[in-house]
Amino acid sequence: QNAAAMRQVLASAGIGVVCDKHPIIAMLLADEQEAAGLSHHFLSFGLRIPYFKYPAEPRSNLLRSISRAVYTAEHLERFSNALHTWRRVSR
Repeated sequence: QNAAAMRQVLASAGIGVVCDKHPIIAMLLADEQEAAGLSHHFLSFGLRIPYFKYPAEPRSNLLRSISRAVYTAEHLERFSNALHTWRRVSR
């Protein structure tokens, strides 16, 4: 349920994901700078979603998060607020 909620928030913010079949959510961003910037913005909301490149992954525009069953409505609300705030700031 939490993964579906997070994907819905991402879609409403105009951010695509690589796959919707598992709890790892790979967000598709414009480039490496945008992915790193969103990671930093999440941290300002108390959400640790670090950006780093995987050696075997050629794409550098992915920011990966995981959806956990222990996330509360408050966690998901912070996720949503962070995304929608970031989208307004970055435009």
